[in-house]
Amino acid sequence: MPEESPGKPAEKNNDVWQLFKEAQQNILYLNKQRLLAVEELNKANREKQLLLDRIQQLEAVKKPTTTAELDVQSLCWELLLRIDSMVLAGMTDTAAASDLRKAVMGNKFSVAHAFCDMRQKSDAELLAELHHFSAGSRKYACLDLTEMHGLREIEVESYSYFNGQLHGNRIWTGFTYFSRASLDYIAKSGKQPDVLHIHNWETAIVGPLFWDIFVTQGLGGTRVLLTCHDFDSQCLEQPDKLALCGLDPARLHRPDRLQDNTKTHLVNVLKGGVVYSNKVAMVSSMYSKGRIIRSFSHGLEPTLAIHKDKLLVTPCGFDNSTWDPSKDKFLPKNYSADDLEGKLICKVSLQQHLGSNQIKDLTDGQGIRNLMK
Repeated sequence: MPEESPGKPAEKNNDVWQLFKEAQQNILYLNKQRLLAVEELNKANREKQLLLDRIQQLEAVKKPTTTAELDVQSLCWELLLRIDSMVLAGMTDTAAASDLRKAVMGNKFSVAHAFCDMRQKSDAELLAELHHFSAGSRKYACLDLTEMHGLREIEVESYSYFNGQLHGNRIWTGFTYFSRASLDYIAKSGKQPDVLHIHNWETAIVGPLFWDIFVTQGLGGTRVLLTCHDFDSQCLEQPDKLALCGLDPARLHRPDRLQDNTKTHLVNVLKGGVVYSNKVAMVSSMYSKGRIIRSFSHGLEPTLAIHKDKLLVTPCGFDNSTWDPSKDKFLPKNYSADDLEGKLICKVSLQQHLGSNQIKDLTDGQGIRNLMK
């Protein structure tokens, strides 16, 4: 048997050691790949969880919206059924009902807000409000009022509302809409003004609206003051136009309410303001109350005679010869441009008489804001 050469064991050891090193490198490589695979798996799991969380968030947001949409659809269908029942009962004709249905279906979310309490309303009340909604829905019913926390300036194309170029001379419709909208805002915002000041026929409809609809909405302590420069401009309209702002034409087209004294087939808007206001102030520096009623009433003489106790005559500005603070005997202390000491005393006395708070920080920047509060 041949003998192995002395160099062969060393060569074998080198081969074994080389195989061991290669195996070790392979194991390290496999471990590294395993770690990379685990890291990729963890990353995929994290992304999956993020997607699941996002889906849950979207579903949580979507569920109330879906419910709200179902509520809107349900209310609209119920409202359409009420309109159909009004047609069957003879309360409205098919043409008017068709317009009301279009207004409802074209403004579903506004309808849901405006008629959420429809189940508590009679058909007559609901029909009047539907007419008002239909008239305003084309331009105004979809306004978002959620940001109305204070006063906001709203830019409008006034020519399109008031001179009839775009809307067939619907001047009165524009004024009645804004009058009704103002009262809606006062009631829904919880404001309780002492006095509502309305002026001339343009806002005279506020009187009937206030006493027939809004006085029971937390405004029992509010009173209405109508001021007029004269009674020449009165605004005569067809009685059915009253329904556009939610009023009942049959209830108001009467001699003691809005029926015009001469053209009895029409309603007189200014007359309604006189009848429904607590006080009526006529601006005149020349004529007495009796002379105004007899000679300058422009057909309202019977109405003004009945309500003469509420008629006041106020001058155009103040007569300095009578209302001079340096001579006025009714002031607690007189004052003038040269001596203003008495002005503060008069101010404090007036505040005490009115029961108002004495605001001491009326700076130029804060004065109006404090008064508005």
